[in-house]
Amino acid sequence: MSRRRTLWAACVFLLLAIVHTWPLVTGLNHLSRWNHDEWLNAWAVSWIAHQLPRDPVHLFDANIFYPTESTLAYTEPLIVPGLMGAPLRWLGASPLLTYNVLVLLGLTLTALAMYALVVTWSGDYWGGLLAGALLAFSTPLLTRLPHLQALHLYWLPLALLAFDRLLTRRRTRDAAWLGACVVGAALTSGYLVVFVTFALAGALLARGPRWWERDGAVVLMRLAAAAEAFGRGRHIPYKPAGAVEVRAAGHAFLDMRARIERQIEQRTLLLSGVSHDLRTPLTRMRLAVSMLEEE
Repeated sequence: MSRRRTLWAACVFLLLAIVHTWPLVTGLNHLSRWNHDEWLNAWAVSWIAHQLPRDPVHLFDANIFYPTESTLAYTEPLIVPGLMGAPLRWLGASPLLTYNVLVLLGLTLTALAMYALVVTWSGDYWGGLLAGALLAFSTPLLTRLPHLQALHLYWLPLALLAFDRLLTRRRTRDAAWLGACVVGAALTSGYLVVFVTFALAGALLARGPRWWERDGAVVLMRLAAAAEAFGRGRHIPYKPAGAVEVRAAGHAFLDMRARIERQIEQRTLLLSGVSHDLRTPLTRMRLAVSMLEEE
């Protein structure tokens, strides 16, 4: 996946976001849908930008429903979108302007994340564009434009991409990336983290058997090669890996090989000792016979 194509895809998705929300881009600082959820989200994003540099420990103790504590938890946390919009608020942008920018940004990033997932899986550039457009500009999202938590859906395809790489490459950074995606989803929306969790469970059920057939077969072939080499008198390094059952079989093979090697070593020592004990009397008898012949 080239950076140039990714940049072009981002431009295409941004253009689609502008078209689907038209005429929003012509008046980002004053156009509004006059929706109560819109103002709620604009307030939450503005509160995050206000509180983070002042008292981040009490971020959830928002200035609403006083004297109740942790009132930000009464709605979607929107911490990740709030972090994205915080520079605008710090530069003096209005809550409405910040909110409208985050609407366009959420749609664009969601489409781009889906594009990255499909291109990684299939290598099809046009298929990635189509998939990104179908996810970000579908009816469920366009009918929920006031809800930033619904538009910032990019954690879902990113989590699937990280999970797929973790299964195929087994790298620590992929596991860290997967954890970051789940945490990011939780810091964006409570509903979103539930969707991500169920999507990962479905991916595990779908990819698990294939992953086991491929990687499990490789591990078993290594075990068979080590056993065959040992049977022919050669010792090759072997480290148990794979599923729990395969690792148990590998450890059992290593224990068996170690016991046999100890038995062979003990037999060799025994034979060498017996040979030494027999060699001394025979030598004496030969010497005695030689002396008799001389006499």
